[in-house]
Amino acid sequence: MLVDMLLVDIFFHYVVGSIIPICNDDLRPYEGQKFSSLEEGIYFYEKYAQEACFDCRRFGNRFSGGVFVFQYVVCNRQGFHTVDLLGVDISISEEGNASDGDEEHNHDMVDIDHKRFMKGNRSMNDVHHKFVEDCTKANIGPTSTFNLLKEFFGSYDVVGFTLNDVRNCSRDINEKLKEVDVQRRSIILICNDELRPYEGKKFSSLEEGIYFYEKYAQGACFDCRRFGNRSSGGVFVFQYVVCNRQGFHTVDPLGVDISISEEGNASDDDEVTSKKKRRRGTKRCGCGARIDFKFYSNCGVKYYLVYQFIKEHNHDMVDRDHKRFMKGNRSMNDVHHKFVEDCTKANIGPTSTFNLLKEFFGSYDVVGFTLNDVRNCSRDIKEKLKEVDVQMILNQMQETKRICEGFFYKYQLSPDDNKLVSLFWYDAESRKHYHMFGDVVTFDTTYSTNMYNMVFGPFTGKDNHWCPIAFGAGFVSGENCDALSWLFTVFVECMSVAPRIIITDQDWAMGLAIEKVLPGTRHRLCMWHIMSKLFEKIPKSIFDREKFSKESKACVWSELLDPDDILWTGIVEKYGVEDHKWFEDMFAIRHL
Repeated sequence: MLVDMLLVDIFFHYVVGSIIPICNDDLRPYEGQKFSSLEEGIYFYEKYAQEACFDCRRFGNRFSGGVFVFQYVVCNRQGFHTVDLLGVDISISEEGNASDGDEEHNHDMVDIDHKRFMKGNRSMNDVHHKFVEDCTKANIGPTSTFNLLKEFFGSYDVVGFTLNDVRNCSRDINEKLKEVDVQRRSIILICNDELRPYEGKKFSSLEEGIYFYEKYAQGACFDCRRFGNRSSGGVFVFQYVVCNRQGFHTVDPLGVDISISEEGNASDDDEVTSKKKRRRGTKRCGCGARIDFKFYSNCGVKYYLVYQFIKEHNHDMVDRDHKRFMKGNRSMNDVHHKFVEDCTKANIGPTSTFNLLKEFFGSYDVVGFTLNDVRNCSRDIKEKLKEVDVQMILNQMQETKRICEGFFYKYQLSPDDNKLVSLFWYDAESRKHYHMFGDVVTFDTTYSTNMYNMVFGPFTGKDNHWCPIAFGAGFVSGENCDALSWLFTVFVECMSVAPRIIITDQDWAMGLAIEKVLPGTRHRLCMWHIMSKLFEKIPKSIFDREKFSKESKACVWSELLDPDDILWTGIVEKYGVEDHKWFEDMFAIRHL
């Protein structure tokens, strides 16, 4: 007989050498614990798995009379996985009887700093999917999308999923978009007669009148601007607003931009300028459309009256499909500026930022500004960030250290201008790798940045599978002995032990720094850097340079070369390069 209350049967078998997860006792299940539903029991075990730092999955069930009599939930690493001879994946259960569940695990739990990578801690809701879809439509890649989410949430741990989840979601969205034909419709605005001004119309304030005319201009598809005024006693008696294409624009022989008004009587406080600026196209054609506001005061009531209104233009209006490019229809508020700033920090360019805004709002017409406005805003933000970019890096390092205690960083500032000259960092995983595989370390400084001219130098090595691993990395302001000595000193202090062998290129300053800081470490030169220069060092007088290069590489990479070996001597004599300085130097330092 089946009852409504489901009993979770958990059998504990303690095995020697097994690992029991550590978690809060309130979250740990026990034999005989009851749940009102199956989903409640599975949810409880999933929360226990998240706390204990392992993933779990459903593993079969037994069904009778339309009810699940047994439901098995196992560790995600249960069973084995192999591939048969035909290349078909086969999952093999470790135990035939899945009902004999154990609390012990035969593997290490997920590191506490990597809990966010667990499948049970990763989920994307509809809002996340919509955001990724908007980014995908805006041609923003998954990496930049994930970095932008990090900027929004403040930390990678708070995002709730990983970069691979974003990539998978973006892949599915791209597949879906291939089958969808996106149709865009233009929004057509028709100027209403109620928005059209007329002579004698009253306004309670000057700003109200100007706002009314600007709305009329937007509806009629032309831009307007203020064009001088007359004041008396601290009050604007006359205010002139004209079409943006009023007057003419010319350049004098000295290259000075000059704006010329078509009518002299309207230029009391005209915008005539004589400031030297860059040359650019002009749309001014002497249009006479305008409106004049005049101040009146009657029995203590103050108001502005439309004194003159000229509605005729001598040019075509802006096409309704291009209304969004009009100056009167473009404006960026604080929210827009903050969004562009977040995109700039996430290394998303202005074009992709504008496309993303279009996806958010649904149409370019609704965004409220143009791509050039975003570019100008991004330019200003980058200029502002130049003064605080180092502090942003240090803040990010500090935030990473707060999240992961095993993370370490150290930096050095110049005493003169307090600028960053050196920076080194590593995480707990890198330090563990170094103590396991750090006998041989490669230090390569062939990477550099274009903006700051700082040299990037990673400390790398290889594990027992010959896979590259990172031990740490640093930035230095120059490839000199003092800067590299500081970097090597900090590296040894952090790792507590110097490497046995370090492999570098032929930089002389690096050799001096290693001799100074790492006297007990064997210094060896990287053969890849040397052999990559071989072909360009071969004299052009040699006819068959390809053959010489091939024979030289065969000799260098052989195990027969020693001080009294005649193989190399025979090659250089054969091709007549025995007196070539570069080949002599390389042969002299062949033991490094």
